[in-house]
Order: sequence, then structure tokens, then C-alpha cells
Amino acid sequence: MPGYTERTADAGRVILYSAVKDPASIYPPGGVQMDPDNSYFQGEKVIPAGTPVYRQSSGLHRPWVAATADGAGTSSTALTVDDASGYAVGDAIYVGSTATTVSAVDYGTNVITLAAAATWTDGAAIHPSNGYAAANPVVGIVSDEFGVDLSADRLRDDDTARIQVAGPVKAWMVYGFDALKTSIDAGDQPLIDELTFWQRGYRVA
Repeated sequence: MPGYTERTADAGRVILYSAVKDPASIYPPGGVQMDPDNSYFQGEKVIPAGTPVYRQSSGLHRPWVAATADGAGTSSTALTVDDASGYAVGDAIYVGSTATTVSAVDYGTNVITLAAAATWTDGAAIHPSNGYAAANPVVGIVSDEFGVDLSADRLRDDDTARIQVAGPVKAWMVYGFDALKTSIDAGDQPLIDELTFWQRGYRVA
């Protein structure tokens, strides 16, 4: 990827570090303000690098999550998805076109327990009721090496996340990339059209 170099670190998650002369074109100065009350990753409020984020109507940002049902369900409350990392207890979600609420999440098995029984098809879209696809497109990818700590006992009282909005990104470092790629291919991600995603030297999105 000409024009870009990568910086390594002993710890942390590096999605890309640019060597261009104008880093503001890659990382907007000041970052974005995260929503500390509604931002989760595997039930925790530490959002790792590689997490896509979108802007809510409040102006605050939270992780963009989208998943698909792994198998069909009929009048069931046990929903297995391909990636449950962005969901937490209490989230209002859509299972296909059915609105419901998350009552439990098993991140090891990717099983979401629903508050009320629902019916869905294999591959049905699962997404938060307050943001998905064209309604709330991704604005960038979290690029803080050690993620963003939004927990109540965090050492730094700062809800700002550094995000990448342009340039190449390692696709395998992006959480929920398969769902994001599907959304990009559908034309639902106009705000990240200057990002390119790469896997083993090949552009994949």
C-alpha cells in the first residue's frame, strides 16, 4: 500500500498508522465523542481498536453492530448469531423486522437470549433498533491502540475516540467486518468511501 507505513507496538491493536504529511485527512483532529452509557463490546465498556462507530441523533457515537442469525428459529428466545460482541443486556434490537429486547448474551457461544419469543429465518439481519445501515452509517473505525475505556472507574475522564476515516485498513482487524462489507456492497456506507480494506495484500472492500 504505497504512501503508508505501519508502526508496531508491544501491546495494543494497530489497524493502520499513516506516513502521509497530512494526518488530519486520515484521523480527524479531536476525534469523536462516544456515548458512555450505550457503548459496549462483549458486555464491557472498553471499545477496542478496529470497532466501526456511527453517530446517533444525540451527536454522540457508539459501536456500529450488525449480525446475522446462524440458523432459523420459530417462537424461540434463543438466538444464535455470527457475532454477538456488540450486544448487551437491555439492548432494543430488531430480529429481521421484529422488535424485541436482549435479556442475556453468551459471548462464548454467540447466543442472544430474547425477552420475548420471536421467529426468524437463517441469515436474518440482527441490529439495534436505534441504528443500522443506511439510517445510521459508519463514520469511521476506532484507531486508539488500546481502545477507548468508557467504564465508570476509568482512569481518564474522557469519552473521546480517535477514528480513522480514510486510507487503507487491515480488514481482519475490523470487528464485524463481514457485516460491514455486506453493508458497503449494498451502498449503505457513504461516509467511509475513502477507507479501503485489505486482506493479505488484496483489496476486499
